[in-house]
This record gives sequence, structure tokens and C-alpha cells, in this order.
Amino acid sequence: MKKIKTIAFCIIVSVFTSFAQQNIVDFEELPLEPESCWNGSDESGSFVSKYLEFFNEYDTEWDTWGGFSYTNQTDNTTYDWTNMYSSASGAGASGSENYAVAYYADFFEKPSIKINVETAPEIILGMYISLNAYTSLYMADSDYYQNENHLLKLIIKAYNSVLDYEIEKEIILADYRFQNTEGYKFDDWHYINMTWIEDSDSLVFWLESSDVGDWGINTPAYFCIDEINAAPPSTLPEFIVEICEDITIEQGEEAELLILAKGGMQPYFYEWNNAGTLNENSVQNPVATPETTTTYTVTVSDSHGNTEVKSVIVNVEVNYIAESVIFETSVYFDNSGLLNITGNQLINNLEIYDIQGRKIAETLVNSDKFVYNFGAITNSIYIIRLYSDYGVNNHKLILK
Repeated sequence: MKKIKTIAFCIIVSVFTSFAQQNIVDFEELPLEPESCWNGSDESGSFVSKYLEFFNEYDTEWDTWGGFSYTNQTDNTTYDWTNMYSSASGAGASGSENYAVAYYADFFEKPSIKINVETAPEIILGMYISLNAYTSLYMADSDYYQNENHLLKLIIKAYNSVLDYEIEKEIILADYRFQNTEGYKFDDWHYINMTWIEDSDSLVFWLESSDVGDWGINTPAYFCIDEINAAPPSTLPEFIVEICEDITIEQGEEAELLILAKGGMQPYFYEWNNAGTLNENSVQNPVATPETTTTYTVTVSDSHGNTEVKSVIVNVEVNYIAESVIFETSVYFDNSGLLNITGNQLINNLEIYDIQGRKIAETLVNSDKFVYNFGAITNSIYIIRLYSDYGVNNHKLILK
């Protein structure tokens, strides 16, 4: 199995570019009438472009499809579910005519591609990915994604059926989770590094989103691909990384660490420190469960060698629960007729009430043991009320 490292991407490109130009899957050889598409209605189950077979399911009862179709439609302004065959830019990558569109739904198999390893290039360099028009317009409608801070990502899993291994990467198609940072979506074609699939013989695609409901993803689950095995463009969008603000939690709680990365070349790679308190240390948004205040630092790299380092502090508040303290006191007369008062906690002050509830005496104490002289108080029934930081105690005295 070939091991292709991200840091060697530029070397790979320089070596294989001349060969790659002859093996780009751009769908231009597939016949289409103007403003039309192939969606599998012939029930053939797939179509082939060069060394790649794209699988399709067609439901004749509902006149709908899943998997891959190919198209040359250009309507990128009609906001309607029927406008499923146009890219967000209204054309293929580099302004070409033909491109492929994929649809992911739970009631169909995941979109998949079979690679003919006998005729495919040794290394597939990359490909271009875009949202389709309907998906893009849904996100823009009433600033829904911007207001709700949603995320849409494409998962690509590569398989080698002979050597029995698989590799999985995430491509972020839209990210609006940061209030103070401008979000983005793939309204134009973005180049994606694919050298990481190594010598795989099949690819499987699906979408994940924070915009979900009772029936799954609310976001229209379409994306477009074109120019598979093309060399990367000479210039790339600026690579930008933003991290969430510092977080405060109580001990025992967990915190999701949010990273926004855009520009450069996907897929991105993440390496977090303090891995022992993270559920994962190589993902975009790990969950942290620190016992004490901890600083988490992440190194974010793209597939073109750009790197950013960001940090976030998770403050842990430890809420100590005070041990329950019982306030106990004793009150008795000694042989001299003086009232002796003792407590297991500091007594702050004393109050005396008569049988009608009138306060007839009050004194500051600030001691756990003292003597009180009733003096000229007449025979009757009295209530002795003692105060501390831990409560109030009442004693009934009957003087005869």
C-alpha cells in the first residue's frame, strides 16, 4: 500500500502533473442536449467517465434518484427543489459545460464511485467540489444559516477491497458557527486534495449537518464534483483559522471546542494538546472534560502546507458544598441564679421575648459560652433566642 504524506503534496503534484492532465475526469465526453441531465431514469444504475464508475439509483414510482447524475444545466437563481441539477456557480469547474451532481438521502445508498485501478492513474491528485444551486439558495434564504450558525460537511471514505483498509476525511462545505467571523459556503468550485486515498478502489460520500429535523438533514443534500485528478490551481484562497472564545464550565461538565477553518486546500488536519482530557485529539471539534482550568492548543494545517496555531482556555469552576453544621446550645441556671449559656458554635447575640412575643431584652454575645443575669425580670414564661452563623435556637424558660 502506498503511503502518501500531506507534506509531500507539492512534490507529488510536480511529478505527476503532466500525466494527470491526460487523465482528468471532466465528464465532457458524456453526451447531453443543452440544459439537460442524465439522472438514471433509464435504470442502468451507473455511468462511466474514463476510469471511474458513478453509481445511481432511480425510483420509478416516485420519479426520483439518489447517488450520482451528470448535467450541463446552468440555472443558479431558481430557488426550488426541482432545480437540483445546477451548480451554485451555474457551470462546471473552470466554466466547463458538464459536471456531476450527487444526492444523499437515507432511503438511497450513499453516493459511491468505483475506481478502475487497472486504468486509473497511480495517484489521483484532487478534484473540484461545489454546492448545487438549490442547496446554496436554501442557505441564503432569510440568512437561515447565518442566523442559526449551521455547519454542512461532506464525508469521503476511501476503501481498498483487496487490502481491506479504509480512510476517511471531512470536507467542510459551509460553516456559519462563529458570530464574529464571516462564514462561508462553496458557492464556487473549490479544489480538494485527494492524494490521501492512496491506492483505494472505491469512494463513498455522505453529508452531515447541524441543520437537522425529525426526517434527517433539512439542508438539501446535494453537492457537485468536477475535474477529478486535476492539478491544483496556481493560487488558493487565504487560509484562515479562528477558535472559539474562552469557555467557563463547572467541574464535571464538558465543553465543545470549536474551530473554524476556511481557505487554503482541504482536507484540514488538527492536532490538539492535552489529549488525555479530550474525546479525540485529531478532529475539528473535540469535547473537553478537564478537572481543572486548562489551556488547549491546536495546530491546524491544510493540504498545501499552511499552518496556524490557536489556543482556548476552559475555566473550571469548582463548587464546594459546605459540610452541614448543626447549631446546638444549652441553657441552665446555676446556684447563683445566673443563666449559663453554651453553644457548639459561636453565638452572635441573644434576645429575650415575653409570653406575648414582645422583645424585652437584647445583647451582643460573640462567644460560645457566657453568663446572663436576669436581674429584676419578674416570674413568668420567657423565650430565649440565640443566633449564630449556622442558625437560630429557641429555649423556653419558666421563672417561678
